[in-house]
Amino acid sequence: MVPAFPPRAMSNKPDDLLQRWADAWRGEPRALARAGATLLAYASGYVAGAAGFAWLLRHVVVVAWPDPTDWGREALRLLDIGMTFGAALAAFLVARRALGGMRAPLLCVAASRARRADAIVAVLLWWAASLAIVLALGDPDRVAARLQSHPPTDWALLAALALLLVGVQATSEEPVFRGYLLPRLAVRLPSAAAVAVSALVFAAAHPSPGLWGGTLLTWFGVVFGVATWRSGSVWPAVGLHVSHNVLQILLAPWVPVGAAEFAAHAAAALLWLGWIEWLRRQRARLPPGRG
Repeated sequence: MVPAFPPRAMSNKPDDLLQRWADAWRGEPRALARAGATLLAYASGYVAGAAGFAWLLRHVVVVAWPDPTDWGREALRLLDIGMTFGAALAAFLVARRALGGMRAPLLCVAASRARRADAIVAVLLWWAASLAIVLALGDPDRVAARLQSHPPTDWALLAALALLLVGVQATSEEPVFRGYLLPRLAVRLPSAAAVAVSALVFAAAHPSPGLWGGTLLTWFGVVFGVATWRSGSVWPAVGLHVSHNVLQILLAPWVPVGAAEFAAHAAAALLWLGWIEWLRRQRARLPPGRG
């Protein structure tokens, strides 16, 4: 039987870094079975991590800390994120090694000129964009009230926990969805189609936060995928992922996304992608070894 999407030939487009990444996967025997089993292990690790934290909460935390403060509840929510996604990443890495197959890179393709520092720049740019969105949408009063909800020392500790544990989340999801799934899809699909499919899978893997929230989640899946495609690295997407999630958790927890919020974040993400493309073209002009 001929598969619906047979593997594509080796890429003849040196500028298409996603297809260059996909080249590392071409020709792998039983590729679909390996990929399915590895992604299933990731999902199973996620479920096990969530169940483990629920058990810990019920049998240990409630006994030792029966009446946590509001700050404590937020810290526990962050610990839940870190434990759940940490377990998912561990299961994914163990399954990838146990199932064998090709050892394609998870973080960047060899031809990429992206740097790990790009993740830090991506964080700073998105925080600046998010501040502009807050001011433009008239939410400074809500943000001010939120900032007054904890003492400064508690905020400092909560921010450190958020950066660490949301960092675990992003460095779990980005290597899996963009460093593993996306290049594998590009083995059988054009790059744009691979980005679209990976974005839909990414959105489907998250609880639906309503119409506009789900649409924004899918859009961010597209943005993460395009950033990885154009840069040949997951690091810019990691930076954007961490910065957006940290700000949402710290400044706007449980605030629903409406049409205005979606439009503002979607436009800001397009400008952010413009920076990714500008960076790629600037570095392409440099001689090898200086990118």
